[in-house]
Amino acid sequence: MAKYVIWDKKSDIYTLAPSVKTGKMHWTAKEYIAEEAPWAGIPGVKVMVGGAAANGGFFLDFEERKTFYKARGVAITDDMTDDEVLAAMEAYDNAPGV
Repeated sequence: MAKYVIWDKKSDIYTLAPSVKTGKMHWTAKEYIAEEAPWAGIPGVKVMVGGAAANGGFFLDFEERKTFYKARGVAITDDMTDDEVLAAMEAYDNAPGV
């Protein structure tokens, strides 16, 4: 199972801990955007989520994370697919000494 995936903005979001705002640990996509992450509803914004069942344990802007990883020397290029970028991020995270 991949560590990160691009959220389809349709799948439910599950977290391991209750929301500080609502106390919920499970949302529909529409609820999560409305209640927890309005920025995720902006057209064109890609969201990275965790690849496990508790996918909301990791919920970040994909383009911001690409910039973050590039700044750390990860070989991410403009011609890579989203899946290739996610795999490069995961490989970096799993590298010894990182």
